[in-house]
Amino acid sequence: MAGKLLAGLQLAAHGELTLAGIHAALCEGSNQLWIYHNEMDVQAWMVTSIADYGSLKRLRLLLMGGEQLDKWLGHIDIVERWAISLGCTEAEAWVRPGLRKKLDKFKYAKAYEVVLKKLEVKASN
Repeated sequence: MAGKLLAGLQLAAHGELTLAGIHAALCEGSNQLWIYHNEMDVQAWMVTSIADYGSLKRLRLLLMGGEQLDKWLGHIDIVERWAISLGCTEAEAWVRPGLRKKLDKFKYAKAYEVVLKKLEVKASN
């Protein structure tokens, strides 16, 4: 089921996540798939994991999508309560600006920015 939901996803990640890796993590239980649906079909979904940094545990919102994502985010407290029950004290999500704005109303705040650079081996003369 997870593969079917994620198959059409063009991952916005920069190589950190692959469909095969997400699927494997879901199967082994280190990632979780949350589904928002009606009686007919899946309307939105989210993939999460728990990040244990030693000094704290965070709920990590890895991926999310779907036609009714805004409605699904209205129930994000279900996922947050589950994370609290596992000892998480914070939640984190690496998101693009548009999704960050949607999360603002759920008290998610920008903590820092991530910048990337491709490293290339330069030929020596």
